[in-house]
Amino acid sequence: MTERGGRTGTAARPASGSRRPVALLVVGDLDGDRLSRRLDPHFNMIATTNLPAAVAVLGDVRLDFVLIDAALPDPAMMELITQVRVRQWLRDLPIICYGSAAPGSPVSRLAGLAAHDVIVEPVSTDELISRISAALPVRR
Repeated sequence: MTERGGRTGTAARPASGSRRPVALLVVGDLDGDRLSRRLDPHFNMIATTNLPAAVAVLGDVRLDFVLIDAALPDPAMMELITQVRVRQWLRDLPIICYGSAAPGSPVSRLAGLAAHDVIVEPVSTDELISRISAALPVRR
């Protein structure tokens, strides 16, 4: 992946009929690259490392879901969710929070609030992909 303006480059879209769901991955720590590599064979990952880059992607790319790393600072995480929800065309976009569920952690605070799913680590790649896929709307 290439680095461009606070986000890593987008992969070219596969041929029609084989399009992988497009995801915005918002990372708050260095493990984001590892997570992106785990998911990239299944999803077209667009990784960002900060809130301004993530908000820019919201307006530039047709997304299928947003995956938020719980290591992102809490105010930035809530602002990103707000930015998704205020855009009419994104209101139903699945938001999935991924990370540790220690008491008081951002993951535990988001459970039941704005996230469609909360995935607690550690989790296998297969389970992670399955949970993300379950949150995606059925394509017509």
